[in-house]
Formats: sequence, structure tokens, C-alpha cells
Amino acid sequence: MDLSHFQFDTNPLWDDVLKRLKDMIEVEISEALTQDISPEVRSHQCGRAEALTDFRYSLIESWEKANPDKNIDLNA
Repeated sequence: MDLSHFQFDTNPLWDDVLKRLKDMIEVEISEALTQDISPEVRSHQCGRAEALTDFRYSLIESWEKANPDKNIDLNA
């Protein structure tokens, strides 16, 4: 896989995408924890949160593989 697009130090768009994904994950988790929803809806919300989390971590992992010499905490 070509990871050259992930070779950068700072990028405002990258920072914004990661923040938006993190915010979306928190919203999905919050919705899943709501007391007055059906089990089916709760399961759906959990699935959405998991998918967004997996996508975010796959982006972070790609950046880390493309930049093994850089030590920046992207999970914060």
C-alpha cells in the first residue's frame, strides 16, 4: 500500500478529520448509553461507534506506518 499521502508533520485538514471522527464516536456512544432506546437501536448505535472507531484507528495506523521516526500522539 502506498502510504506517501500520509507523510506529513502537520496538516490542518488531518487534525480536523481526526477531531470530527472523535466527536462523532462520542456522540454515537452517548446515544448508545441512552436509557430509553430499544435493544435494536442500542446495538445499531454501538455498531456505528465501532465502525467510526475502526476507521479512525486505521487512519492513525496508516500515518504511523508512513512516519515511523515521528513520535506524535494522534490518539489524544
